[in-house]
Amino acid sequence: GQKNNVVYSDTYDGLIFDGDASFDAIPDLAGFTDNIDSHFGTQFSDGEYIFQKVVDLGAKYNVRLSRILTTRGLYKSDLIDDRTELIDLWSDFDGLIPDDTNVEVYFRKSDSAEAAGSIVFEDSGYIELEGDTVTITVQVADGNPTPKAFRFDGSNINNPAQSLDEGNVYIFDQSHSSNSGFSLRFSETSNGTHGGGSEYTTGVTVVGTPGSPGAYTQINVANNAPGLFYYCPAQSLMTATVLTNGRLCTIRGQACPNLLQQSTLAFEEWIPLENNGYVGRSFQFKAVLSTEHLDQTPLVDQLGVSVQFERRTENSGTLISGTSASGKAVTFDKAFYTDNDTKVTVGIVAFGLGAGDYYVMSEPTGSGFTITFKNGTRVVNRDFQYTAIGYGTQQA
Repeated sequence: GQKNNVVYSDTYDGLIFDGDASFDAIPDLAGFTDNIDSHFGTQFSDGEYIFQKVVDLGAKYNVRLSRILTTRGLYKSDLIDDRTELIDLWSDFDGLIPDDTNVEVYFRKSDSAEAAGSIVFEDSGYIELEGDTVTITVQVADGNPTPKAFRFDGSNINNPAQSLDEGNVYIFDQSHSSNSGFSLRFSETSNGTHGGGSEYTTGVTVVGTPGSPGAYTQINVANNAPGLFYYCPAQSLMTATVLTNGRLCTIRGQACPNLLQQSTLAFEEWIPLENNGYVGRSFQFKAVLSTEHLDQTPLVDQLGVSVQFERRTENSGTLISGTSASGKAVTFDKAFYTDNDTKVTVGIVAFGLGAGDYYVMSEPTGSGFTITFKNGTRVVNRDFQYTAIGYGTQQA
């Protein structure tokens, strides 16, 4: 995250105040022989740490925010010679009670969507949002001139080049039966291990057996990732270039590959974070540090924010399924929050079922599901009710 007048200390394993000294002010840097830690200057008395990530819920929800904060006061040195204030202003002569420091957590929110994929600092700098997750379906086909070839997203092009953006997560779905025996891997060398190279594993996760449901190879493209190639360990020449596109940005005139271009997202004002319920889509957080005396600094041992959704149940009245071949599309009264780890479960109570009747239901999304009642292959009309259990309530 962004640190203003604060620094992370390895010595104390936490955030403390920085000093105002600058190496640019040293007239003869080559002649500077003191320990580098001694070039500190005067300690700041206020500062802030702005969290790097912004929480984007994807829509406007009611959530409960709770701060996670462990902090204490600290004398970096309790020697009299290290104190710069007049003795009449010393808060504690023996250096045992550094209790004149304070840390508060603030947040600001926005109800609108982020258009450019980034958030603006108060000083016009930029910070990074979590990247997108992109799923690419993979199939294996007869190749020419190679025996086999990879194809992506239903294309009939053999072994096409791929373009991946840094910061994004790409899931190469290998659940199609044609993938059996042909796993997809990455390497910095064309044709991978067949070309004398080695497997590239940074940010790569492999799940399941190719050709089976749920099988995929996932890559979280790191900042400054090298140029890559995909390949198949079992079959030579199933390979092509993977372009890794860097992020474009400048901040205060300097290149910042881990940051993004300017945002169009408009936040409300910063307010103190109380453990309470709030409504919004995007939330940004910061900690504000202060001290009443320059011989004391706050030490932040633990800092974070918990975002929780209420667990709720939605019960329907009696609905009619109809006889459409595409099924009955059901929309929840209020959409639930969903992500990779948070799902909606739906229970069905059907009425007037005949012998051999059954129903087929799609996997519920945050907004609803589709259900079809059948008898054999014939679509039949039945009455039913549902109970949906999930988290969060989407707001208008």
